[in-house]
Amino acid sequence: MANLKYAGRPAHPVQSLPVHQHEPWIFILYCFGRGAAHFDGESIPFQPGTVLCVPPRTPYAETSEHGFISLFAASNDVPFSPTRVRRCEDRDGAMLRLGEVMVDEWNHQTAQSRRIAGQLFDVLLLYLSKEDPATTHPAVTTLRDAIQRGWANPEFSVGAAMNALPVSPSHLRRAFAREYGAAPVQFLLQHRINQARRLLGLGGFSIKETSRLCGFSDPYYFSRAFRRIVGAPPSSELRS
Repeated sequence: MANLKYAGRPAHPVQSLPVHQHEPWIFILYCFGRGAAHFDGESIPFQPGTVLCVPPRTPYAETSEHGFISLFAASNDVPFSPTRVRRCEDRDGAMLRLGEVMVDEWNHQTAQSRRIAGQLFDVLLLYLSKEDPATTHPAVTTLRDAIQRGWANPEFSVGAAMNALPVSPSHLRRAFAREYGAAPVQFLLQHRINQARRLLGLGGFSIKETSRLCGFSDPYYFSRAFRRIVGAPPSSELRS
């Protein structure tokens, strides 16, 4: 049996959590709202059904324009690599049902209910272990790599990158969305906004300069996209 240290859920939707980290593994199952989890150099979109497995001492933040609710659990003893954030989708709702009962049992705070919660967490790990990263379509990985290389270039075209691959764009778009929880264009936009937040937080860059450095040819579009995704204008991230 895995060592379940704690489990829970917020009482109300959360719009943002600042950068934080945990000593154990953290398992996050998003059950309401859409947004992104921001790791060093990478944003991972989430929606209801997205599950993230975050290795110990991995700094991350979470943002959502309209708020999100997630179930979470922590454990020191899991069969995953401690260097990689794992992401999968709870497509049939089985993990969410398990997670809800697990959290309820944990919150009863009796020895028996805590044992039951631990057993349910073990079943949840079995579901997560079925998600084999090696099954990701190679074209999806190639497209992701192209986006992460070209995000700072305003001339970079997701459509051109997709057309260069030997897979139909519609099939590739669906496969990419299944893997990363967002269409390729949205993935690129969220990645650019994440990089913009980092630059603004460092200080020394104006909003217009940040827009250009992060691949936006139009600073006004940058400001609108930033507000839509982060829920606040770029000026809110400027280092004072």
